[in-house]
Amino acid sequence: MEVVSLKNSSGDVIEVKRGPNGEILVRHADLSPVTFGEFATLGAPLAKSGAWEYFAKRGLYTNSEYGKEAVAKLNQIYVLKTQTEELFVSQEDEGLIASAVVQLDSES
Repeated sequence: MEVVSLKNSSGDVIEVKRGPNGEILVRHADLSPVTFGEFATLGAPLAKSGAWEYFAKRGLYTNSEYGKEAVAKLNQIYVLKTQTEELFVSQEDEGLIASAVVQLDSES
């Protein structure tokens, strides 16, 4: 499995690869130096069953204008999901990871 390594402006090494199901896996020297985490948006878990009901019980309906706006914002915030936590990714690192994915996909 090929890994693309990049450095951000702080000098942190970011390694990116594709997982067995096509997911984007990232190991970030500052955020997750030992293990790879899945690169996803905060909105990604909302697709799982039960999440919509959780929000509906709290008055956030995804078919309302406010609900649609909230979900759109969640889908603009990127995290690394490890087995124990979700770590926020900076905009600079998002761009680096996206360029690494393009490189990975062009080589396969």
